Amino acid sequence: MSKLSGNDIILLKDRTFFRPENRAEHTEEIMTIDQNKNGSELQLQLSGRLDTATAPQLDAVIKENLESIQSLVIDLKKVEYLSSAGLRVLLAAQKAMNAKKGTMSVLHPNDMVQEVFEMTGFTSILTIVK
Repeated sequence: MSKLSGNDIILLKDRTFFRPENRAEHTEEIMTIDQNKNGSELQLQLSGRLDTATAPQLDAVIKENLESIQSLVIDLKKVEYLSSAGLRVLLAAQKAMNAKKGTMSVLHPNDMVQEVFEMTGFTSILTIVK
C-alpha cells in the first residue's frame, strides 16, 4: 500500500471512514484515496473497490476540491472492481470539469475496468490513458 498523507481518507468494509493517523485501529480497508494537489491539478490514486459503498467518498473528495482545480487526474491502477455507482461518480466528475472548461484524465485501468469502460461507452466520454 502506498504512503498516506494527512489528507487521505480510508473507507472500511463497515462503511466507516478514518484518516491515516488512526490507521492502526482499522484493518479491513476496501478503498483508499491518495490525494496529491499540485497548484490547480488534483491527482487521486484509488486502491481497492470503487462501488456503491465507496463511490460517495470519491464523489465527496472531488466536490470538496472542484472549485480550486482545472485538472483532475484519477489513477485506477490499483482498482480491483468498478460498479455502476463508480461510473456515475466518474461521469459526474467529467461533466463538472467540462462545465468549468477543465480537464480530466483516467489513468491505468486494468483489463476488467477497461472492459467496463468499453461496454458502457465511457471510452468516448472519458480521456483514458492506459
